[in-house]
Amino acid sequence: MLLINDDEAGVLRGLGQRLKQHRLQRNDRQSDAAARLGVSLATYRTMEAGNPSIPIGYWLRMIRLYGDLASLDAVFVEKKSLFDQFASDKQTNKAATRKRAKRR
Repeated sequence: MLLINDDEAGVLRGLGQRLKQHRLQRNDRQSDAAARLGVSLATYRTMEAGNPSIPIGYWLRMIRLYGDLASLDAVFVEKKSLFDQFASDKQTNKAATRKRAKRR
C-alpha cells in the first residue's frame, strides 16, 4: 500500500469532498456517479472518502465529468528560470518603448 503524509491525505480528502459537492449540485446519487464512471458503488464511495488507493484514471474521468479537465494542464508546467524571465521582461519592455522621430 502507498504511504502518504498528512498533507497529501488532506488534499485527497478535500478532493473527495469537492467531488461529493459537485455530485450533489447535479442531484446525482452515488450510484448514478458510479455508473457514469464505470465502477462499483463501493469504489465510488471510497473516492468520496479520499482514499489514496483509487487509480488516477478514475479521478481524471470524474474531473472530466464534473469539472474542468483542462485545468490540470497547469499542474506540471515548465517554469522559466529567473534569468529567462528577466530576459523576456526586458524584451517586452524594449518593444513597448516608444521611438522618437528623427529631427530634421
